[in-house]
Amino acid sequence: NDNSNDSTTISGQVLDERKEPILGAIIELKNKDTVIAGTMTDEDGNFKITITSGKFENLQLLAMYSSYYTKNIKLNPSNISKHQTIQLELNPKMLQGDIIIQYKVPLIDYSAPNKKVYSSDDIEKMAH
Repeated sequence: NDNSNDSTTISGQVLDERKEPILGAIIELKNKDTVIAGTMTDEDGNFKITITSGKFENLQLLAMYSSYYTKNIKLNPSNISKHQTIQLELNPKMLQGDIIIQYKVPLIDYSAPNKKVYSSDDIEKMAH
């Protein structure tokens, strides 16, 4: 028997710094220091965790994603059922920087050497 009084659903959406949804963000629900539930966000950045109601002393909702700071939200009876909108911030220390590709020789298709040769300038123009 599923009775709505026996469980609590925690839902929300995880966004990046541009307020775009994040697919695959990890969501953990902790009671004290123990993870009691977890999930990942869908393609729209949404998540939903349903837990059996009980006595929770220090409930925390964590949102994590690569290259972003972990967001920790303390939950209490007044905000546990509210839709959580979580905006993550980039962690500059986690960024690897720009990827720079330099070509020392023009790219040649050796199986068909008579075809066009692409230089690094040609490739740079293709990227834009």
